[in-house]
Amino acid sequence: MEELSKLIGDRIRSLRKANNLSQEELAFKSSLHSTSIGRIERGEMTFSIDNLIKITNSLNVSLEEFFSVIDPKGKSENTILVEIIRLLGNQSSMQQKKILEILKLILELNDVDK
Repeated sequence: MEELSKLIGDRIRSLRKANNLSQEELAFKSSLHSTSIGRIERGEMTFSIDNLIKITNSLNVSLEEFFSVIDPKGKSENTILVEIIRLLGNQSSMQQKKILEILKLILELNDVDK
């Protein structure tokens, strides 16, 4: 997970620089704190799907385009991740939390079966 956080942070930094934005400017456009943008870019901070959507919207990039270059394990896994994020992005924060709890339960049950 740490590797993915770093890849996401690198992608945000790259897009921010391509848009000639400072961390402060991206933070303002995304309604986030500038120190949060720095920590996200360094892979030091976890964040919600809502915040990622705010950031990608501020960078004028869709989630699909954002994740199209992040491929830590292979194309098929990346495609699945993009689809999951797209589906979650269409849900309310409350629904996202419920889905996360269900996913955690499924993963726990999967660990018990091993």
